[in-house]
Amino acid sequence: SIESRQEQQQISENILEILLCMSLPFLVGLWFIGSDLLQLVYGAEFSGAQLPLRIAAAALIFLPFSRALSHVMVANGLERLNLIEVIVTNTLGSILGVFLISRYQLVGAATTDLAINILGFCQFTFVVHRRIFPVRFWTVLYRPLIVSGLMALLFLLLHHQQIWLTLLISLPVYCLLALAY
Repeated sequence: SIESRQEQQQISENILEILLCMSLPFLVGLWFIGSDLLQLVYGAEFSGAQLPLRIAAAALIFLPFSRALSHVMVANGLERLNLIEVIVTNTLGSILGVFLISRYQLVGAATTDLAINILGFCQFTFVVHRRIFPVRFWTVLYRPLIVSGLMALLFLLLHHQQIWLTLLISLPVYCLLALAY
């Protein structure tokens, strides 16, 4: 019924907004301090892993959509289409992975992961849009983009600070922003 579709859409959009309020600021944090975190946790020999980390972190844009919309499809009896997504994504991801990883090593692995997430995102949003309800991107991205933008400003202000101080300030600020929105 139309009412249940509207309820599903509202619940799905709320879930997407919550997931994006977690993933997008995390992406921003990884972009600004990911290299410092790698060095803090693993040592200086991991300083060269910043590019693969940034590439892999970009998947955080698409992952919430794939997770949430996959459940929407199953809830609406579209398990076969969900299975088709898995088959298509794994097949193309495997082929792409063999080529990219053998040629570009860690950067190739991160790029493969990003490509798989983009492919899943495209498939899920297409099926949900065509079969169930349109995904209103602006509705689900508005608050997460505000929180992420404010976190980016904070990281810019703390750019030259020690990693511990940056973490000590940014984590409570993120919690406050997440609660406020």
